[in-house]
Parts: sequence; structure tokens; C-alpha cells
Amino acid sequence: MFNRIITSTNEDPTYLDFWKIQILSHKIFFPNKILTIAFLTNRSEDDDLIVEMRSYGIDVRLYKPTPNIPEGNHAKLLRHLCASEFEDDVCVITDMDTIPLQSDYLNNLTSERELNKILCVGSEVYKDTPHSGKFPAHHITAEGKLFKKLFNPKNLSNEDLINEISKINNVYDHQESLLSSEFSDESLIRALFERGDVDRQDLSRNINTKEQWIDRSWWDINKDRLYSFNYIEANLLRPYKQNVSRIKDIETFLNSLVGGNMSFIKKDMFSIADECLRVHKGNIIEIGAGNGESTEQFLKISKKYNHNVIVIDPFEDGWDDMPKTYGKPYPYQIFKSRVSKYENLNLVKKSSTDKNIYNELINFLPISFSFVDGLQYKDSVISDLNLMKKLNCNIICVDDFTRNTNESQVPLAIDEFLDTNSDYIILHYEDIAVRAKVFLIKKELYEN
Repeated sequence: MFNRIITSTNEDPTYLDFWKIQILSHKIFFPNKILTIAFLTNRSEDDDLIVEMRSYGIDVRLYKPTPNIPEGNHAKLLRHLCASEFEDDVCVITDMDTIPLQSDYLNNLTSERELNKILCVGSEVYKDTPHSGKFPAHHITAEGKLFKKLFNPKNLSNEDLINEISKINNVYDHQESLLSSEFSDESLIRALFERGDVDRQDLSRNINTKEQWIDRSWWDINKDRLYSFNYIEANLLRPYKQNVSRIKDIETFLNSLVGGNMSFIKKDMFSIADECLRVHKGNIIEIGAGNGESTEQFLKISKKYNHNVIVIDPFEDGWDDMPKTYGKPYPYQIFKSRVSKYENLNLVKKSSTDKNIYNELINFLPISFSFVDGLQYKDSVISDLNLMKKLNCNIICVDDFTRNTNESQVPLAIDEFLDTNSDYIILHYEDIAVRAKVFLIKKELYEN
């Protein structure tokens, strides 16, 4: 499978203007994967566009153009170089102007990848042509360290690497050259495999592209197929702004899957909790309170709607169960000093896995929103999720969705929970570049 999807662009509106529909489609079909946009630009980190892009919970990486290197070529290459920065993440390369319309195809395709090999998809399209040995860059999949082994084996700085790659030419053809007006990253990659020592695994697309793609070469949209998820992806007409009316059917379809409101996917935890309590009356549960910072925010939200916050945390009694990598434990007195002025707090000073915990919590029904941030071993997280499900919680927020270590297996727990529970779906995740939060919503609420 894979952890991260990477695409790239520069300032050229031919590609840059697809950023919103790119985010929307990946949030819908791959909500538990990190979307990274590698952006070749002179913009600063606090630029309005960068701030807006990141507000949707994606990872935006900024790279400066290199003098004398055509920016379009550099941008095309950049997604591969960006992937090489993520050592153990399994990265899938995609095109900025191509969006998914379902998830099964890519999930099934990448599940066939062999460990420590770069998955190359679609080389059959070049069979018996002068381009034999090449394959489409779209859907190349591998661990970041394999991208690095192929593209940057000398561990050069970004500028030095670009200059080094720009020297490659005519191993097979002139399109390998980063300086060429006909540059092809597919040609370059063929040359890099020739000189490198990286194992490759080829898989056929094994699809009928005329029936299963919406493609700019034969633009036609069958709405029945679209709404039945029978299309795999769309290679969009470009530029975007000149083709908005022709792309509209796809955008309408995508918006229908997020309730017609893309703005919802950019909200943070507290605004989602607020909206949840406003629409679905009930209390908030917080598992793992720390020093009470998030608790205080929940208390303020709950007070607006005359509801309570129930905190489940053993504090000092649970310190022996906490791995040292979680950091310094939070003493109860610090928590108490922050929240003691609030009258709508109920503290259950126990572990969330205590055998009597459910019987205590049913006294606080209904539960509208919960924040799960306790022990992060897979079994612990699954136990907390099942507890919230048993309490019929409307939205469950889980912290640290991107952490997968010996002491934290949150993504594994989420996957297993969703595999065995059809009542919840992933709706949204935030702060994906740092320590992500994922939101699970009851399917019946989402569909209504």
C-alpha cells in the first residue's frame, strides 16, 4: 500500500489552478493518505496562497527555482525529488492535472508492489516503440529511500542535484535532458535506471482507458458511470480556467460527496466540535487530557450549548503505562489549575480501558463529539474507538494520525477499526504536515 501521494507544480496556471480540485478529490478518496504538493516558487511560507492551501490540511513544500533550468522541467522532476525526502514513507507519484474518481484501483495496484522495489505501471503502452523501456510517471510507487537511491544516490543538496541531473543526456534520447524543450521525466527515469542499482517491478495498467478514464484526449462524461464510481480517474482538460464549464460535472460530483461544501474539510478540531454540538446536541468526551489546553477549549464550546465535557485520564496512576517517548507526564495539579473554574467538567480519573468505564460513561449520554488522545498502541486505540462507538458518538477525532512507531500505531488502529466497522467513515483530517488529527463520522449522519 502507500502513505503519501505527491504531485508538483510551478507558477504556471496551466497546472497550478488545479490545486483545489486536486485537494478535494484526494480528501474524498484517500482521506487517510498524506497529500504533498511540491511547489516550485519564489513565494514565502506566509504567502496568502500557501497559507490557504495548507488550511485544507495538506502538506505543501516550497522549492526555489534553479538558475538556467527551465521551470516547467524542474517542476515536473520535483515530485520525484520531493519523494526522496521521505525515507520510509511509501510514496505514489501523480500528475497535478489528474485526479482520482475512486480508490479501489490504486489501492489494489499498490498492494501488489514488492518490498524494496520501485513499482512502475503501464510500460506496455511503450512496447515495440522507440520509447521501449519507459513507463508513465503517474503512479510510480516506492519508499522515499528508493526514490533517493534512484535520483540522489550521492546525497547532494537540491541545487547541486538539479545541476548534476541536468548533465544527463542521450543515454537513450535527448528528452532525458533537463535543459531540453522536449524534456520527459519518463525518459530521464529510464536513463537513471540504466546507471543505477535499484530494483524495478513492472505492472500492467490492466484497464480499458477509453471506458475507465475521463481523458482530455476523448473528453466525454457518462454521469451514470461517474456516480457509480466506475471511472478510475480524470485527466483534466487544461488550462483549468478556460475549461471550468466542461469540468463542472466532475466538480459537482465531488462536491456532492462532501455535502456540497468544500469549506468543511478545512476546519480545525474545535470548529468541528462546535458545529457538531450545535447540530447534534450532546456532551464531549476527551480521552487523555494532558495539561488541559484542549480540555479548556472543549469546556468553552460545551458551555455555549449547556453541555458537559467528560475527561477520562488516570493522570499519575497511569504514568507507569506511558512510554518514555510520549514525553514528560502531565501532573493532575497542572490540569486542575487550568480547568477548575469550569462547572461543566466531569472527571473520570481512570484508564479508558478500565472494566467499569462504560457503566460510568452511560450516565453522560448522549455523546456528540469525542477526542481520543490516550495511549497510542494499536489495541489501546481500537479499544477507545470501540468504546466511543458503543456510546453512539457522532464524531470521533483521533490524534497523531501520521505516527506509526513502536509506541504509536494510530494509523494501523484506524484502518483495522474501519475494516471491521461500517458505521463510521473518515470525513476529514487536519494538520497533516505535523501531527494529524483524523475525524470519523457516523455514516448515517454524513449521508443525511
